[in-house]
Amino acid sequence: MKILRLILVLLVVIFCRAISAQTDSLCPHEKDSFGEECFSGTVPISREVIAAIFQTEEGKLGVSSLTAEQQQHPESLFKAHVLHLGSGSEQYLIVMGSGPMSGADNDWFWIVRQTPAGARAVLWIGALGVTILRRSTHGLRDIESGWCSAAFCETKRYRFNGKIYVQTWDKVEQQKP
Repeated sequence: MKILRLILVLLVVIFCRAISAQTDSLCPHEKDSFGEECFSGTVPISREVIAAIFQTEEGKLGVSSLTAEQQQHPESLFKAHVLHLGSGSEQYLIVMGSGPMSGADNDWFWIVRQTPAGARAVLWIGALGVTILRRSTHGLRDIESGWCSAAFCETKRYRFNGKIYVQTWDKVEQQKP
């Protein structure tokens, strides 16, 4: 009977650790990782930032599907978090869309640069998660995105070229059955 109880306790502990490990991989405890499950600490989004998003190709695509209510209150479709990408005085936001401002199998993220001259989207990413890397290019930190399907996983890296972020690396790995 004691052995049976011990086995049961061990199975519960192993199960709890497995669940904890899965949750940690979805929401890393790093403040530089963002995804639907762990997008917290949001800040208000100005009309200027929304206008910058709506000027991107993906933003225009989403706008075409907005209801009248969503057109009146587009801020309800977004969450934003302040990013620290460089040492300059500009402020950067990572903005995540929802509803028509998102994909069917991924989330849509925009990196928006705010300066006294206005707001400008410098990167759009369709992914399940985004990580701000330690390495920087032209004064701003590099960015990595990840997306998986049942068949494969794709990781992309982006570097700042002085004006916008451009994709510089792409790795696709087949999922093992």
